[in-house]
Amino acid sequence: MNVKANQKILSSDLVNSLVVPGAPDDQSNSIGACLLYQSIQDGKLPSNLTDNMYLGEGIEPIDESDIKRFCDKESVHIVKTITPGQVADILISGEIVARASGNMEFGARALGNRSIFALPSDWDSVDRINYLIKQRDFWMPFAGSVIEEDANFILEGDWKKGDARFMTISFPAKLEHYHKFKAATHRKDKSIRIHVVLKEENPWYYEMLLSIKKRLGLGVILNTSFNLHGYPIVRTKQDALEIFYATNIKHLVLGDSLLSKLNPISQ
Repeated sequence: MNVKANQKILSSDLVNSLVVPGAPDDQSNSIGACLLYQSIQDGKLPSNLTDNMYLGEGIEPIDESDIKRFCDKESVHIVKTITPGQVADILISGEIVARASGNMEFGARALGNRSIFALPSDWDSVDRINYLIKQRDFWMPFAGSVIEEDANFILEGDWKKGDARFMTISFPAKLEHYHKFKAATHRKDKSIRIHVVLKEENPWYYEMLLSIKKRLGLGVILNTSFNLHGYPIVRTKQDALEIFYATNIKHLVLGDSLLSKLNPISQ
């Protein structure tokens, strides 16, 4: 999970390609042990291995009991069905949006389904997310997500040597368009821990980024995990609602729905 060390390895002339999977730590040991056992038994690795990290449980739709338990109807507006383009419009207006939808990511990286989003063109996005929910140290950088076809505009050099889909490698940022995504980079060395989004892996998230591209020119967003600092990433509908109401975040995409506080503390 040391993205800077992985960047150094990737830049070495001794390395032709580098794949660091989305959960390269103790939580994957049992999976590796099972694969090793099966390869010993069969004489080869299974042919149907997945490299998609959206392996966790999904989010149940919001219902009346959730509204009674968590929501004050006078203070929260609920849109039952929200589109990726509508969420993009909220982000483009300068607001911050949390999302808990689809299958949870396996591993420590939020890849769009348990994430907090903000426009990456303004350093103020980092300060506002920290104020509203994360309360991280000021020097800790957030990450970014970009649609695959725009990665060349933000990543310097031969980035395709490394698998950039899991936020496990940092890359030098391309300075030509740096002002459009600077808040998703490290302030000191201008490196970026990036998640390259493929349409076939996360169609909803891809469409949201594509909508941003159509309006702003690049399909890129600041993306950080949906959790309080020091706590696990939200897993269930209840987890997401509890953090939504315990913090000052204004918008939550929950499943297919959008919850918006009508009188939040200013973002």
